[in-house]
Amino acid sequence: MVLYWNHKESSERNSIVSPDYFLRLKDSSFLESAHVFTCFKNRTQNSQSVLPGGQPFEWTVGSVIRIFRNKRKPKLGAKDPISHTARMYDISSDELNMTAWGPYNSEMSAHLRASLLEQSGT
Repeated sequence: MVLYWNHKESSERNSIVSPDYFLRLKDSSFLESAHVFTCFKNRTQNSQSVLPGGQPFEWTVGSVIRIFRNKRKPKLGAKDPISHTARMYDISSDELNMTAWGPYNSEMSAHLRASLLEQSGT
């Protein structure tokens, strides 16, 4: 699943190459913590995109999310036998209600930066 959203950010964090964001469904049980996802930022001049069918949408951050379908053991609450990512996937986009915290520097950000600098010879 690819998840896109519009996230307000401060300008000093624009240098993060592959930021981490913590995502949590609003209807998660209070025992379930937010999950960290490595994301990508929309670095184009135009944050407007068009969905299939011509519907426009605006996004600043996206993430490719692997869906886990195995049942959880032990479960923490009524919704917890189903993984966070499976619940995200099964909710229609109109009803998807999430909280996102970030961006944060990730280990992947440091690896990508080092690799890019090594290739450019600086």
